[in-house]
Amino acid sequence: MDNIESRPDFKVANKLIRQLLQENSSELDEESQEFARHYLDHDEYELAFEGLFLGLITHGTVKSSEKLNTYVALGKSLKLDKESMIDAHFWSKLLHFVQRVA
Repeated sequence: MDNIESRPDFKVANKLIRQLLQENSSELDEESQEFARHYLDHDEYELAFEGLFLGLITHGTVKSSEKLNTYVALGKSLKLDKESMIDAHFWSKLLHFVQRVA
């Protein structure tokens, strides 16, 4: 049985992902933005998070880089460090990206 602390708080996930999307809208192409919004609107936070970060990784930058540790923690709570939804190498790409832009 899962420990309650290990489960993500989906209200917090929704807020953080939407905040990241809004702060970085000028850094992302329209397709990445629409992808993230679509999955947020359907409560698919893992897909929204991964798609959004893959877009940021492709672009090579992120605003508010001081918050990246918060997003890594969110990704872990969404269990994206164990199983990605889109890219089998997502977690290693995310960690490399965070190290590079932090």
